Amino acid sequence: MTTAKKKQTPPIVLLDSTPRVPLRHSARYSSAVPIVSYFFGIYVRMYFDDDDPPHFHVEYQGHEAFVSIDTGEVLEGGLPTRAARLVREWCLEHQPELRANWEHGRALEPMARIPRGRSMIKITHATHQGDWRIDLEFSSGEVGQVDLADLVKRSGSMVVPLRDPKAFGAFFLELGALAWSNGFELSPDTLYRRARASGTLRRGRAA
Repeated sequence: MTTAKKKQTPPIVLLDSTPRVPLRHSARYSSAVPIVSYFFGIYVRMYFDDDDPPHFHVEYQGHEAFVSIDTGEVLEGGLPTRAARLVREWCLEHQPELRANWEHGRALEPMARIPRGRSMIKITHATHQGDWRIDLEFSSGEVGQVDLADLVKRSGSMVVPLRDPKAFGAFFLELGALAWSNGFELSPDTLYRRARASGTLRRGRAA
């Protein structure tokens, strides 16, 4: 039985190289500051009197990107695949707040902080139980088990290496998602739905 280890996330490098902490941990910033949200190591910034099209700035582990408020897609720069996916999900959930902040910024008025989002289920712990079964703990406080035997038997080249139980069991957690070293990742939402469909999803002991 093996347990997935979370990747260590190094401190984010901001554009001005000044160490900062998440908004919820700091009293230094007023509601007017351009850092409007922070989740899973991702900083979201919005600037006053910025140029069209409406967008926000994302900084994550030295990666930087401009992201469209309308689509959630990266306009300039780049982000790791999983981080880009999280940012897009967050953006689409919070478009009204982002658009309001954009208008406030153009009018040189204070911008509001935006929460990380209630609907973003993440995996907090994963343990290999043999074969292709994995016990999962979710950020909702629920636990469940998934059997991915049907998935690894499919014909895609990304899953062929995972037909070896030892290779399959070498997964790890990255930004709350289940991942393998060959770049294969599974959505926490998909795994949550699998656990619920299997009838194994339940409240955790500490929940």
